[in-house]
Amino acid sequence: MVGTVAGGTVTVNGASGSATVDVTPTTKISQLTQGQLTDITAGQCLMVNPTKDGGTPPSVTAAAVLFGAPDNGACVRPGANAPGRRLGGTVASVNGNSIVLTTADNSQTTVTVTHNTRYAKRVAADATAIAAGQCFAARGQKDNAGALQATFVSVRPSNNGKCGGGRKPS
Repeated sequence: MVGTVAGGTVTVNGASGSATVDVTPTTKISQLTQGQLTDITAGQCLMVNPTKDGGTPPSVTAAAVLFGAPDNGACVRPGANAPGRRLGGTVASVNGNSIVLTTADNSQTTVTVTHNTRYAKRVAADATAIAAGQCFAARGQKDNAGALQATFVSVRPSNNGKCGGGRKPS
């Protein structure tokens, strides 16, 4: 979670202590916000987390979806679109509560959304989107002083001051 922001220096507080992240004008920043079905349009990228018993491609029911504009003209897709696993691709169409998704192998999957489906929208942002109290993830290389020189940053609102959703230790 973001502790402080001073210029391009972000202090992040986590379970294993604090870390310093340097954000520059070349750092790519994205922001996750709450979305809704009416925000989803053809050509956007879509990641789907199916419900526990949500079926298998070519037809699944979504527990949660993450959507946004393509990154450099392409949608990043997860590994194999296997039963019960996250799947992703490009939105071909939206009709009522159905989203047709074109996956990496050019097959199509119909994603059904319900009143229980959660939506998150990914949008490009700038450094002003980074603020204390937000959830924060970054990629890059550490410099000699131990600060991460960020090439990519993602921010999203915390949930009651918590940033769950990370990987669970094995």
